[in-house]
Amino acid sequence: MQGKGMPMVMIEPKPPRVVLPWPQAVREYRRRYGATQTELAHELGIHWQTVSRFERGTYAPRPGSMFDKQLRARLLKLGIEVEG
Repeated sequence: MQGKGMPMVMIEPKPPRVVLPWPQAVREYRRRYGATQTELAHELGIHWQTVSRFERGTYAPRPGSMFDKQLRARLLKLGIEVEG
């Protein structure tokens, strides 16, 4: 029961957390936003072929690099954690 004059607070649920390897994590990020490889590349300031390489598993950001940290932070906002 709510107290007199107490405003109701809406709490947004956190997205369920999933742990995925880089290729699936990037693909899932794009799927949730409905973005193309080109759109995601533009958002991240990289070439679309780099996004393609992420998704094929032929490239991943250097662990601990600024780009690695930025991309992991974006994924975590959606409840996606990268393996390793």
